[in-house]
Amino acid sequence: MAIYFAPSGAPQAANEPIDSFLADAFIEALPGGGYVTVWNDGIRDGDQDGLFGRVFDASGAPVGTEFQVNTLSASNQASPEIIGLSSGGFLVVYDSFGIDGSLHGIAGQQFTANGGAVGDEFVINTTTSSIQSIPAVTELTNGNIAVTWAGFGSDGNNYGIQGQVISAGGGLIGDEFIANTFTLGGQYWPDVAALSGGGFVVVWDTDGQDRHSFGSYGQRFNAAGEAVGDEFQLHTSDGFAQTRPKVVGLDDGGFVTIWESNHQAGISNYGLYLQRFDASGNRVGGEEQINSHGNSTIRSHEITELDDGGFFVSWSGGSFNSTEYPLGFYGAHFDASANQVGDQILITTDLNSSRGNMPVTQLDNGDLIGVWLTAPESGSSFADMNTQVIGRFGEITGTAAGEALTGAFGNDNIQGLGGNDTLLGLDGTDTLIGGDGNDVLVGGSSENDLRDLAYGGAGHDSLEGGYGNDELRGDAGNDTIAGGFGADTVIGGTGDDTLTGSAFADQIFGGDGGDFVNGGFGHDLLNGGAGGDRFFHIGIADHGSDWIQDYDASEGDILQFGIGSATASQFQVNTTHTATAAGERSGDDSIEEAFVIYRPTGQIMWALVDGAGQSSINLQIGGDVFDLLV
Repeated sequence: MAIYFAPSGAPQAANEPIDSFLADAFIEALPGGGYVTVWNDGIRDGDQDGLFGRVFDASGAPVGTEFQVNTLSASNQASPEIIGLSSGGFLVVYDSFGIDGSLHGIAGQQFTANGGAVGDEFVINTTTSSIQSIPAVTELTNGNIAVTWAGFGSDGNNYGIQGQVISAGGGLIGDEFIANTFTLGGQYWPDVAALSGGGFVVVWDTDGQDRHSFGSYGQRFNAAGEAVGDEFQLHTSDGFAQTRPKVVGLDDGGFVTIWESNHQAGISNYGLYLQRFDASGNRVGGEEQINSHGNSTIRSHEITELDDGGFFVSWSGGSFNSTEYPLGFYGAHFDASANQVGDQILITTDLNSSRGNMPVTQLDNGDLIGVWLTAPESGSSFADMNTQVIGRFGEITGTAAGEALTGAFGNDNIQGLGGNDTLLGLDGTDTLIGGDGNDVLVGGSSENDLRDLAYGGAGHDSLEGGYGNDELRGDAGNDTIAGGFGADTVIGGTGDDTLTGSAFADQIFGGDGGDFVNGGFGHDLLNGGAGGDRFFHIGIADHGSDWIQDYDASEGDILQFGIGSATASQFQVNTTHTATAAGERSGDDSIEEAFVIYRPTGQIMWALVDGAGQSSINLQIGGDVFDLLV
């Protein structure tokens, strides 16, 4: 089944509760399944803005307390970015006022996976005049780090895009470089991504380079920070402005960029676009719009690479007073060829419009997790940070332990493996496989639940189909199976099973063992299988007339009636042949079917294939059993 992503579980607080001005939230996955968040705090370090972080384990529980990232706390520290290190731990880069002896400089600090500082805070920029700000960072395939930032006056004219390759500990490798060739106007908002061939690519926006106010451009580099080829334009279409580009590398050596475009193709406000490039920097296909709700405002956007070779884009957008596309954070999953996989999703409508972005990272288990600043509570100016798991669905596999595994709105294949598992498919067409242990399998509970396939496996399992025309198999063990809503196929398998149909015409097969078979509402086809089985009818018209294929009194089969006040004398048995329109008879052509009729209503409760060949037809009312042929 196709992999897809959807919000999973409730949002979780990322910071300890505090009345403070938070901004610049960032998140990065760590080896072992955990993650780290870093943010800007406007009060806590004692002198304007400082940076703080918190590590979480694979279950989402905090590891220790919050920690301060910056050592120098004078004035402002802002714009943090995190990169997980292949050697373990993580590196935070940020801009820091006064750290390079001038105004803002670019600083870094390495940490262990538990949030302990490794060595001292260090300066990355060599050019120290004026302002260096808005850093971006990536780890190269050789373990070195490429950092880029916007530096005022570095290219001789306003802001330019600078960069430096460093070691994880902050040692400079080679010289600082200028990424942009065009130096008029200003260059801002850089981003950087490692390429699988060993180098990296830097993207940024430029004021005045194309015929409009802002355009987005890029430059490839080798691992030493030397330019490869020429500077190139990311977009082909014109709008009023193309800004804030982001980039990720692809497994084939190429890369994908995204950017905001204002009033492109007649769309008001901003649209979000992407363009794929090959390993040589050539465009692959044309640029594509990401957000499907065009007439809305794109306030921020992020992109992250995925372990399947594709990528995930998150953005804030939507429209006020729209029920179809409300204002909130959205996301879209793309494969390695930049084709969108499934529909875009709404992640949350809890949006802080003044400081809104949602960086996303992929955890070791394949799930995504995003972090964002929440909307302040009424009457407050302070916002907290929340994280939201964006679960990876489609193919979900458990472990030998008992666990709860849940699908989402799409088509899921969920395997519990060992242990006593709970599998919940939710919407879509799902396949649930319990495996060993006593498992609970539920197809779904809404009308968006479609046809599910559920296999209990070994153990005493409980299966419920929910909506849709489901196929439910208990397999080994004494299982309890309920079809739910829809025309279901219910198969007990070996063991003494309790099998219930649905509101429609079901097919129920007991298999080996002494089974309790309840067709439920509708006209059902029942087959108890080997062993003494009980066929239940509640005794009302809506329960329908059930057709029993294999009633055999000699095996101990019993018809069980649900009206306790009924008497055996109120039933009669009629026999006759039945046949299809083509003249084909049911069962043995020479033996008539038996019809068990409840006289007070005249309703046929059960039709027994070849029932006229039975020497007894046993009916249970309450605790008593009567032979209707006596």
